[in-house]
Amino acid sequence: MPTKITINPTTGVHMPTKIEYEVDIDNPELLLGMNTQPLPTKSHFGTFNEDWDSICGSDGQQQQCVRKFDGKFQRNVFIPSLKLAGCLIAKNSNIFLETLFCYFANMNKLNTTNIDYILFNLPRIKKMFCYVETPYYSELSMEELVTNVTRTKDPTNELQLWKMVALVRDPIERFIAGFVDKCFQAPLYRPEDTGGRQYCNGCGPNLTCFVMTEYEKMLNHSSSNLSFVPTSEDAHFFPQNWLCPFQRINFTLIKYKSLAKAEDEQNFTDQFVAFLANIPSLSNETIEFVRAQAGLKLGHHTSGSTAYKFVKKRLYESPFLMEFLVRMFYWDFKVLGFPLPKLFETSSDKILN
Repeated sequence: MPTKITINPTTGVHMPTKIEYEVDIDNPELLLGMNTQPLPTKSHFGTFNEDWDSICGSDGQQQQCVRKFDGKFQRNVFIPSLKLAGCLIAKNSNIFLETLFCYFANMNKLNTTNIDYILFNLPRIKKMFCYVETPYYSELSMEELVTNVTRTKDPTNELQLWKMVALVRDPIERFIAGFVDKCFQAPLYRPEDTGGRQYCNGCGPNLTCFVMTEYEKMLNHSSSNLSFVPTSEDAHFFPQNWLCPFQRINFTLIKYKSLAKAEDEQNFTDQFVAFLANIPSLSNETIEFVRAQAGLKLGHHTSGSTAYKFVKKRLYESPFLMEFLVRMFYWDFKVLGFPLPKLFETSSDKILN
């Protein structure tokens, strides 16, 4: 069993009792004020080894790293008529993927002359179509899902006939976006949702507290055989390999960035259109329509904000904090093909770009 982490009171949390104003992520006074404490200079794990591959790769270290689960907690969207399915990952523009699948499921009910105003307004399009007439969403595993919709007795073979897609993201970028969104930008005190406790493991916007307690939570879950139901908050931080079965099913992985830069947005669109072009049942007209729509705002973005840049800088300048993240997301880096962070690059240009 992992050792319980005790938060040092000098770097602990001083929580406000209630926040009643809307948080401004470009003027994050509360966030800055709760992250002013000096960070420890010694590794919590006694390492500070710059060879981060060895941290979770060796047998002696694996017990202090969050293990990989091949899609233990899945949320999937699917269109049986197209033999098309997607795995949803929070903070990776799953709103875009959900809405796109909703559109595909209802193309015959919509026309491209009047759909622009609703296509990427997810609540409206869900209310109009998807959760009433078209049950295109499932929390079953991909194998169970395909078995149910096709009545196949060989789901493994059937899945090879389907096109599978997932939007994946650099684990550190995804963590920062989740932290700014859930631990700072979201209301910090909602008794009706939390039973009186604070968001983010009781840490609110205190980064050190949240990193350490979230690591402990993940490690406890990964070392326990007990079943549990992840919360919405968990879904924003749990490793991506916990949320999709990347190792047993052949996915097309589309690497998602914040899309704050025009070239990133174009690259994302090109990747997605290339994937859709391999689906025989989709017409060129439909694919080009999706290309045009993909340039719209895909969801709430935090990456260009002062809050996001502050959290990123604090993480990349702290080997103490970054080692926790490497141990949390090591298998996301490996399974999804993202490079491990270079923890000692403290140049502001490298950190913020």
